[in-house]
Amino acid sequence: MTIDTGIISVVLALATFLLGRLTNAKNNGIVDGEMKSDIKHIKDTQAELKEDIRLYGENYTEVRAELERIKGRLAKLEEIVKIYHQEGI
Repeated sequence: MTIDTGIISVVLALATFLLGRLTNAKNNGIVDGEMKSDIKHIKDTQAELKEDIRLYGENYTEVRAELERIKGRLAKLEEIVKIYHQEGI
């Protein structure tokens, strides 16, 4: 009976060890999956931000050009008002 108890103890110890390894591997797999998902999300967000910055840059150039056109028109209008004011109109 002592030999049977020893064999059972070894088998249970081995089974517990293997079960622990499998559980650990599963947990590691879950963590790895979460990390990969997070990295993908970060990369996607980075790509979106780059596109937003590119579009903002294009829009900035257009807004800047429009501002320069408005400044020119305003300068002309100021000159006209100045002339009218001087002439008393």
